[in-house]
Amino acid sequence: VGLWPLRFTNDGRALWFWAQPGPILRVDVATGRAESVAPCGRPGATSLATTPDGGYVVGCPGGGLALVAADGSVRIEGPFGRDIGDATVLAVSSDGSLVAGGTPEGQLAVVDVRGARTLFVARGLGGAVGAIAFDERGERLALKTDRGGVAIRAAREDALLLQLPSAASGEPIFDGGALRVFGERITTWELGGQRAVAARRAGSGVASLAFSPDGARLLSTHGDGEVQVAAVGGPGLLVVPGRGRVAKDAAFTPDGRRIVAVAMDSGEVRVLDAESGASGAPLRRPEDLPLRRVDVLADGRVVAVPFA
Repeated sequence: VGLWPLRFTNDGRALWFWAQPGPILRVDVATGRAESVAPCGRPGATSLATTPDGGYVVGCPGGGLALVAADGSVRIEGPFGRDIGDATVLAVSSDGSLVAGGTPEGQLAVVDVRGARTLFVARGLGGAVGAIAFDERGERLALKTDRGGVAIRAAREDALLLQLPSAASGEPIFDGGALRVFGERITTWELGGQRAVAARRAGSGVASLAFSPDGARLLSTHGDGEVQVAAVGGPGLLVVPGRGRVAKDAAFTPDGRRIVAVAMDSGEVRVLDAESGASGAPLRRPEDLPLRRVDVLADGRVVAVPFA
């Protein structure tokens, strides 16, 4: 059982989440009372993604979508967009006008939310769809399948623009004019051609990613405990060995000069110099609860979230 995005209603009085693979729940914050909500017209969901206006879109069992507004009201009840199939992966464009869904059968569908119509359905994509990402303008989308490689497709018509080779296997995300793929390798691709402008081995896989406050550096943690810093679109700048600890998450301080990293297995939080990698005494004792997330507030205070 997993909990998918927790979302408050605009008035803060209720909380929505999907208790995967069970129902979508609405919880009254004051009383803790929970009620099952079925925006699809039936219990359950196959996927969920948040929308820019604070609401979310749900993939419905048996096909179709349902849209829920930020105040918790069902804006469009499923099975709107039935052509999308049993979508296990959803993505929403930055302006909220398009929703793309992918299925385990290798099907992709894009729905125009405002026009309430399906723009196209692409089939036979070569394996289950594992990840979808829109670019900033909603003109292109990146599609990853379980057979490796990432395809760049038009967002409003069934057209393949560029097929990246299997070396680009991983989670795609658009960043300006480039596409970054995060997996065993962190790779930056120029979209005008099949040329990798930056690539580096990512140890035993990427556990978390964060940009520096100025957007010029990319911070990553890895399953073998390493913390890495690289110039965006450029070479690696810093590698801090894991020393046997699993680096679960990390974040820059607001001034970009230090890095706060959390070790998942020990609960230890380390503060690293962002240029040299030197660290002082840990903020948490090793016997404390294991942690899964860390962030730094604007005033420099550290927020750590335990597994419990």
